[in-house]
Amino acid sequence: MDEMNFENLWKAVVIFQCYPFRMCRGLRYSYTLKRKLDGSYGDELFFSRKEKSIIHSTVERTYRMVMKMDRKVSGPKNLGVFGASIYTRYFCSLG
Repeated sequence: MDEMNFENLWKAVVIFQCYPFRMCRGLRYSYTLKRKLDGSYGDELFFSRKEKSIIHSTVERTYRMVMKMDRKVSGPKNLGVFGASIYTRYFCSLG
């Protein structure tokens, strides 16, 4: 990405829907964004390996925490948010 900011990250979230990512253990996962009634993308992500969804504000909070740590997160539990293991791997995949 030209400039690392949350707006650009969210654009990447939209673009990479259904992309087959891999977790640290090698398990594959992907996600989709819920669509609104008008057909535009909503703010809720559904991951293939989870039954719960994750909302835009949680992704943004996680992004801000990762940036505050200068992108040096020693483990997902240090973020203290739901789905952190997926986020840390996802952010690393995007650079």
